[in-house]
Amino acid sequence: MKTSRSGAAGPWFVLCLALLAGGIGLEFAADIAPAFWVGAKPGAAAAIGAGAAAFAVISANLARFILAGRGERSDDADRS
Repeated sequence: MKTSRSGAAGPWFVLCLALLAGGIGLEFAADIAPAFWVGAKPGAAAAIGAGAAAFAVISANLARFILAGRGERSDDADRS
C-alpha cells in the first residue's frame, strides 16, 4: 500500500534556509563584540561538539518521524 505524502519537506527546507540566511546577515550587521562567548572557556570545544551531536540526533529522529507517513511500515508489509 502506498502512503500519500503531503510534500511539506520542500517548503520547510526553503523556510529554514531563509531563516539561516537572515540570521547570518543579522550576525554580521550587528558589529558588536560579544561580552561572553562560551567558546572562550576551557573545554568549550567538547561542550559545543556534544551539543551539536545531540542536536543532530534529535533532528534526524524528528525528521524521520515527520517524513515516515502514516501508512504501513515496510517490515510489517505482507511478504507474499
